[in-house]
Amino acid sequence: MLCDTLLHLSCAERKGFKSFGRVLGICVQCEENITSPSCDPKSKDIYLLAKVNNKLNRYEAMAKKLSVDNTELKKKVEDYSQKNAELKESALKHKREIEILNDLVSEIKDKNGLLVEKNEYLNEKNAELNAKCKKIEAGLTSTYAQVTSNNTKYKYLGNVNTTQSIIITPKETQTAEKTKSDIVNNIDLESLKVKVISVKKMNEGRIKVICCNEDGTEKLKNEIHDTMENKYETNVEKFEMPKIKIVGIQI
Repeated sequence: MLCDTLLHLSCAERKGFKSFGRVLGICVQCEENITSPSCDPKSKDIYLLAKVNNKLNRYEAMAKKLSVDNTELKKKVEDYSQKNAELKESALKHKREIEILNDLVSEIKDKNGLLVEKNEYLNEKNAELNAKCKKIEAGLTSTYAQVTSNNTKYKYLGNVNTTQSIIITPKETQTAEKTKSDIVNNIDLESLKVKVISVKKMNEGRIKVICCNEDGTEKLKNEIHDTMENKYETNVEKFEMPKIKIVGIQI
């Protein structure tokens, strides 16, 4: 039989009751009667239910002890998520910077290509200008001395006894270099078949062009008059070629 007094666990322990759970208790004297074969089935069910509840309570207590505090784990997950977001943002920032750098590199390459083209163009123009200057400043081929053995003779340059020079004077104030450049760029000496011995710069923007003969001097003067009369004046100057005496050469 079940004892008449059912107490809470704290009261049952003080009064000698045996506990089967957190709520009910049963006295030691009545336990044999409850567990005996002749025990009332209803009382036996109550007893078994109390034992089951006791085990469940123990399992719950063990589960609480074994449960893991995941607060720290959650914090680590949150930190990882935050760092991952920061890394993504940093990667996007670096990607934008790389795109900007690529654009700058492309722009520099384009400008470098333009500089190369300009440089080639300037080189071509410089070569043309040098060629024209050489045509103007090229001298006549020197004659070789013809001296017989143990004889001393006088020799003159080619068949030219006299030569002429043209003094070109600009009508406006400018440098002699500008005058020379204009003549080189606008007068084609090759087509005129004019040979020039030298070109000398003078003051007030003037230049002196020395031709090898009177015919060349006249052609150059007429060409300047026809094409550049509004910019330049020309004056012809004559002078005698010096005699050259070659001594002591054996041929």
